[in-house]
Amino acid sequence: NGQDIDLSVDSKVQFFAYQRIRDAVAENKAKAGSVVVLDVQSGEVLALANFPSYDPGNRQNLSGEQLRNRALTDVFEPGSTMKPFIAGLALETHRVTPDTLVD
Repeated sequence: NGQDIDLSVDSKVQFFAYQRIRDAVAENKAKAGSVVVLDVQSGEVLALANFPSYDPGNRQNLSGEQLRNRALTDVFEPGSTMKPFIAGLALETHRVTPDTLVD
């Protein structure tokens, strides 16, 4: 109905995230990979990338399996999915700052 939608995705961060997940999948000989980049202050999604991926303008010959968004639909181990929440809690309780190096 003519309403605007404001997206938080940053095209530069999105491009970098896609390049890195593509390279990481190749370097580690993985079947696939996903990356999600969040703004820790606002919770906004800055990037969400999967590899392998596809060209959304040329998807007529792809199956449902090839079109799935792995970052949103695949099951992950709890440790991996909980890290952003743990980091958020650490920031909120002032145990760390955005400049704290975690090794």
